[in-house]
Amino acid sequence: MATTKADVQYVQIERVQFWADKDIGDIHITTDDPDAKEVFKYTTISNKETSKRFHPTFYRQLALLLMRYGKTVPGWAEE
Repeated sequence: MATTKADVQYVQIERVQFWADKDIGDIHITTDDPDAKEVFKYTTISNKETSKRFHPTFYRQLALLLMRYGKTVPGWAEE
């Protein structure tokens, strides 16, 4: 369930899932939060400079989290 408070600028959603594509390594992000899934159904983040979804910092953060929990991220290695 999405929540917020009157004195803050953020909205918090629950149940966000993310994973790396097993072939190309793009990271997919989705939620099944009933209050958010109509607007935020699905997106991807890429580490490829030619992609319109290129975001190296966010990609690195998500890749590190995936690897911390034993998931693979094809085409990415910590430098």
